[in-house]
Amino acid sequence: MSVDLEKASHDGSHRSGESDHHKPVADAPAPSGPSSFFTDLRVLTTLAIAYMLQTWDHTAIPFAVEHRARLFGRSHGESKTYTGIYYLGFILCVLPIVILLPKLGERTTLSCLMLGFGAMTMIQAGTSSWAGLAAVQFFEGAFQAGFWATIVPYVAVLYRPAQLGLRLVVIYGLGVALGSFNGPISYTVFNHVSGSPKPWKELMLIEGGVTLAFAPLLLLLLPRATEASNFTIGSAVKTVFRPTTAIFAVIALFLGAAARSCELVIYQMLKTLSTDSVEESLDAVAIYTTGFVILLLIAISSDHYRERSTHIAVSLLVSLVVLVNLTTVYYIHKRASAYFNAYVISTTAMVAPLFNAWYVNNIAEPAARLAAIGIVVGSYHVGDLLGWVAFWNTTSTTEASSSGGSGGGGSGGHGRKRAETTTTDDLQGLKIACAYTAVVVIAVFAQGAWLKRVNRRQSTVTKSAAIDAVDRKFD
Repeated sequence: MSVDLEKASHDGSHRSGESDHHKPVADAPAPSGPSSFFTDLRVLTTLAIAYMLQTWDHTAIPFAVEHRARLFGRSHGESKTYTGIYYLGFILCVLPIVILLPKLGERTTLSCLMLGFGAMTMIQAGTSSWAGLAAVQFFEGAFQAGFWATIVPYVAVLYRPAQLGLRLVVIYGLGVALGSFNGPISYTVFNHVSGSPKPWKELMLIEGGVTLAFAPLLLLLLPRATEASNFTIGSAVKTVFRPTTAIFAVIALFLGAAARSCELVIYQMLKTLSTDSVEESLDAVAIYTTGFVILLLIAISSDHYRERSTHIAVSLLVSLVVLVNLTTVYYIHKRASAYFNAYVISTTAMVAPLFNAWYVNNIAEPAARLAAIGIVVGSYHVGDLLGWVAFWNTTSTTEASSSGGSGGGGSGGHGRKRAETTTTDDLQGLKIACAYTAVVVIAVFAQGAWLKRVNRRQSTVTKSAAIDAVDRKFD
């Protein structure tokens, strides 16, 4: 299998020397050393829990909007518009936060961001107007914007490139799988713990408070890791116009839309197939946990073969086949098949970390890599917004986010009647999800083929076994 992960200097078109490759810093032991297990356990567990808390706080947004809409008599369209303000804050602030990384350091940035969105989650419980809720959601998105964009370069500094895919998948996938337990937790708070007529406020206070308590622990649990980087606005602008970055940004745009569409398809299926909110929440836990395990196996294979594009594209292609099948056969009449399909497409909803590892592995210069991370993550969430808008008429405000369980914990209803036919909006959403996924599959295959061709040509021209070995082993 061809290697398409070689790092390139500046524009991704030339091989980098050994000095360009990631090396762990002195106080962050290399994972291959004697302390690798304990380093992995500390770093990956801490970051996975932190990402889990971010998904929990993210699910507080639709809760707040839905209940405020009911309180003030707002329409479904108005509540959706206010939820979209979160995306605006996210998209606008991701690159500025990445710019601050060399100044503040990754640990400090992560801790500050957690304090920020944890506080915003708690403040949402006390907002008394739509204007206040809009402001809180904007800042919630702003604080959450740089969280994953900070985790990626931090892990890239601590680990060698050939170890990056698996580590990012563990952090992201484990965080999402644990975050899916937010549904059962929400149900417990709503129905058994809270005696308040507005239990959603207590839920946000609990989730925000836990986030605030955990944020300072990042400074204690995570090793310090910094990478020399002359990151400036000029370097960011230059990175934007590099072909490699532009292509990955476009792929990220459609990947974000496809992933979000698949999440909402899963949400629709669970809403239809589950008889009550408890079953829906537990189904979400099972689906996203299974998706994490599948993605873990894909990441292990990807790191082993030093290949990303085929692994990503094939997993997306399988999801595309499932989505096309769902447009022809209504899943309510084939429950076992429907749940199997949900398990399969959950990998598309969680494939982002493997894609992050792919483009990070192809950019050697630290400043360019930071800029690319900010640009590509921002582009991914623009696509996330597009996928969400595509399902505007098909979901209620309490839609399933990346945590997988946001909608399930709140209603507490039992014996909900299921629809027996596919609605026009459901079918439209499925078709849009198919279109986004098809575009991503083609783009990933094309980009992977181009990288393989470039790598083979460079190997022929270089004729240096030493450099080739370094590029292929990444250490």
